[in-house]
Order: sequence, then C-alpha cells, then structure tokens
Amino acid sequence: QKVLALGEVAKQVVVEPNPHSIREDFELSRREQVAKMLEKLDAQRTGKSHEENGNSSTTVPGSAASFGMLSPGRYGAVEDEELLKGKIILISGIFAEVDADGTEANRRVKKVLESFKATVGTRFSKNTNYLLAGKDTDPSKIKTAKMRSVQVLDLERLRRLLLGELTFESMKLLPELTEYSFARDADEAA
Repeated sequence: QKVLALGEVAKQVVVEPNPHSIREDFELSRREQVAKMLEKLDAQRTGKSHEENGNSSTTVPGSAASFGMLSPGRYGAVEDEELLKGKIILISGIFAEVDADGTEANRRVKKVLESFKATVGTRFSKNTNYLLAGKDTDPSKIKTAKMRSVQVLDLERLRRLLLGELTFESMKLLPELTEYSFARDADEAA
C-alpha cells in the first residue's frame, strides 16, 4: 500500500500490479536475454558481430524469424527428434519470415523438418500428410490438398507444434486455412 498526503487529508491508494503485464514483461525480458546470448554465441562462432552479419534486429527464439534455428531439444523445441517421423510434408510458397530475401528459406524449413525426421516433398503423393504453405502458394495446391484430405499448415502452426504448444490433434481443431490465407497481399490487407 502507498499513502499519499494531499494537504491535511491523507488518502490511501492501493496499487495492484497487473499479473498478466508482469508475466508478459518477464517472458519478453527472458526472450531478449536468450536472443542476446545467441547473438554472442553466433558472433564467437563466425568471428563477426550480429550487425556485421547483416542482422540489425534481435531474433527472438521461437519466433517465426528464428524458425530456421529450431531442432529437437534446442531453442525451446520439443526433445522428440522423431516427432514428425512417418509424416510426409509438402512445402510450397515463400517463407520470407525465415529468410528476408527468400534465398535460403525453403532450404532452412526443409532442414528443420528433416531434423524432426519428416519426409519433405515437393509434389503430392497418396501418402502426403501435410501441405506447409507459405506466402504466394498456388491456390490449386491448397485445393488439391483439400481434395486429398491433406491438412494445410502455415509456418506459425508448424512452429507451435515443434515448440509443443500444439499437438497433431489440436491442429485439427483450428480453423481451416484456405487459399486466401496465403495470397500475396493477405497479410497487408488484414
């Protein structure tokens, strides 16, 4: 409790912190600390600072920007290295959130999927389980996925699965992603 004197009258004011705000501040602070630690490790490994590597902003582990760093048991990912074993995942579209210029994005996404023992494809087969759709995915691929009962994922849902925030069953309960979810200007229109 805090007591404030206002002239001759004292008024008692109870200040109660918002527990959600404190938790969010703590989580952000923790993520920033981990990101700074990763920057230092990367700088030691490459011999260059974070800025010299062309990275002007901090990458927060677990964010879409750090998706390319996920592997079993690292950066908050689940430890089950066989989480995606037996799953065939088709990759389509652009994943600019993984690599800003897009040159390495699909390779990084494929590497993450394979680290969890997924089989990565570029064409549908009768055994395809998931379509991982990025920006500008051809709408016909999404329609084909629906016709074949292949679940469509975006990078955020996959990231949440790998971090243990979603399960295969809970992903089925999420709203269905459509061809409009991946249109070129979908994120700018929202």
